[in-house]
Amino acid sequence: MIDPHTFRDLSPYCGEITPEDDAWLQRVSELDPRTYRIALAAEDAGADEFSPLIERAHDGHWWAGRYIGAVSFEGRRLVIEPRFGIEVIEHWLDEAFGLIAPPASARHIETDSFVVRLLARIWCRSIDQATRHGLPLLRLAEHHEGLFVRGRLNPHRTAALQGQGRPAVASVTYGRSLAHPATRAIVCAERALATLLTGRVEWRTERVRQVMPHLRGGVGSRPKLPTANELERVRYTPITLPFKRAAELSHRIASRLGYGAAEVDGQNDGMLIDVAELWELFVLNCARQVAPPGLRVEHGTTASRHESLLRSQRGDHPLGRLKPDVLVLEGDTVRSVIDAKYKRLADTRQRPTGVAPADLYQIVAYALRFNPSNCALLAYPAPDPQDDDEMSYAEQFGAWECDGRAVAFERFPTDGAGCRAALTRHLTSTTHSLDSGLPAPHRDALVS
Repeated sequence: MIDPHTFRDLSPYCGEITPEDDAWLQRVSELDPRTYRIALAAEDAGADEFSPLIERAHDGHWWAGRYIGAVSFEGRRLVIEPRFGIEVIEHWLDEAFGLIAPPASARHIETDSFVVRLLARIWCRSIDQATRHGLPLLRLAEHHEGLFVRGRLNPHRTAALQGQGRPAVASVTYGRSLAHPATRAIVCAERALATLLTGRVEWRTERVRQVMPHLRGGVGSRPKLPTANELERVRYTPITLPFKRAAELSHRIASRLGYGAAEVDGQNDGMLIDVAELWELFVLNCARQVAPPGLRVEHGTTASRHESLLRSQRGDHPLGRLKPDVLVLEGDTVRSVIDAKYKRLADTRQRPTGVAPADLYQIVAYALRFNPSNCALLAYPAPDPQDDDEMSYAEQFGAWECDGRAVAFERFPTDGAGCRAALTRHLTSTTHSLDSGLPAPHRDALVS
């Protein structure tokens, strides 16, 4: 396979590009990243939002979008690495989902592929959540033929046996077992990850280390990877339903990491993580941790309320659903509306104020519809050391007024402690008034 083209997310490609490369990148830009995307949230609310994997900018250079990972296409490979570094992305995963990382994993690890490390983190999180209420014991049928009935009589099979002249009856019993395709997929995924992470520091969480021996005891240490159809036929109970997503993710990981034909030239395959989704979940979890007493934080994308931009005069027909990432409420009153934007908040020729027009219209719609008593806020990640850290036009002259409502644009630190401190200042501030601008600590929040 030809050497991969390696990008950094939300960054231009810095290598040399031949006409053949350019034509291939053009075809890659037409792919739908959602086909290869690994969903992070249990409710995949953002799957309907399209964002290109790569695109050609106005200056003719190729830029990567908001996804990280790798895609194999037409026998060639595209890799998009995180511009903040793998450690920051792993930290966001741990913060967003409450993962307790193994102590040894705090050390710097050099691996052949950052994608494997991220998949291991996400896979551990899915197993942690699925096993919260126990192992995936499913009620499976066991068929018997003999002189005595065991469990429930199977009349159709018994009639067939009698027709063959065999003095036997058929019956069926039901027992709870781990020997099913979902368990096999999970064990296969762990073996695939362990094969590529061998010799590294321990990557499994404590819960994963506890439950995997039980799962291997049910299906063996080297089971056959089930087919997608076998997984589809598994029937889960309400308690074991979280294992459905864990098994599907495990099947993708096991198939991609050595159990399938993904490495064959011409095979189109890949695994991508939407960093915008991860940044949203990271900010949401930080807000939940620092919300003062009396305030509650809701995930606007999955909240029970369904706010719409417009309502039909001919009945209850909505148009333009509003889904802010974070809603901070005091009783039934909206205190703050926060939407996390994994973008660069910097003045450019295309965005002279630093804010994309679509994002500007979005936050104004939130401010008008939710009428927050404090502020409507777009939260961007603070720049890495290689970026220009000058404040954008939108930051310098904020907060902004929108029909008597305050709107702000801020860059938040990318570490958990810094992000929580910045959110604490925002949630407890009473200075988001229209004549005083942003609170003084705002400039400090720009320092990661």
